[in-house]
Amino acid sequence: MMRNFILILVLTIAAGGLALNHCEVCLGAQTVLAAEGKIDAIDTFKSTVTVKSLALYPTITYREIPLFVASNSKIMKHGSVLSIFDLTMGAPVAVEYIKESGAPNTLVNMTITK
Repeated sequence: MMRNFILILVLTIAAGGLALNHCEVCLGAQTVLAAEGKIDAIDTFKSTVTVKSLALYPTITYREIPLFVASNSKIMKHGSVLSIFDLTMGAPVAVEYIKESGAPNTLVNMTITK
């Protein structure tokens, strides 16, 4: 009985970890996704940022998330608003972005976590 309880507890915690790493909310035809990772590339000319995030499902791998930084994208650090020019490579971030079929991922919110 205790053994089954521990197994269920471990599986529940593991499933919760998967949910925290990648979150998805559908708003009409748009899909809003959330992820955490580090800034892997910054292109101020094209207004793009690439975030490298750890994907836990179906296998443990890193995935690169290219994001277009629109004029209404919000970038925050310790309560201050930043621009794409203030970003640094390797900074840990939490992002929310819109994924639409046939269009690039559009950054909604980025929070620099440290």
